Amino acid sequence: MWMSAQILGISAFRESVDQSLILATQAESYILQNANLEMLHHVVLSVICFRFAPAASNLDESAIEEINRIILARLFWDNESFVSSTMLHGKFALRVCILNYKCT
Repeated sequence: MWMSAQILGISAFRESVDQSLILATQAESYILQNANLEMLHHVVLSVICFRFAPAASNLDESAIEEINRIILARLFWDNESFVSSTMLHGKFALRVCILNYKCT
């Protein structure tokens, strides 16, 4: 953190952190509005934990986990984004952490 503040300057460092928080909040808002996505935890700092879980389906927990594992693998191999995963409250979650100042 010290090195980043020294290289970018405190003002630019603050702007970068603020932008990451704004993007995370916007992502949370999008997820909450989408009936096919489920937030698994309120956004903390710039970490977003969610999953694909269509509200209108009758999929069981193992099927939802399998679908989300496939989504994770496809995001990894097919895109320029990096999405990780975690278990949260016993549910498999897709995890996005926005840290890079170049994120938009």
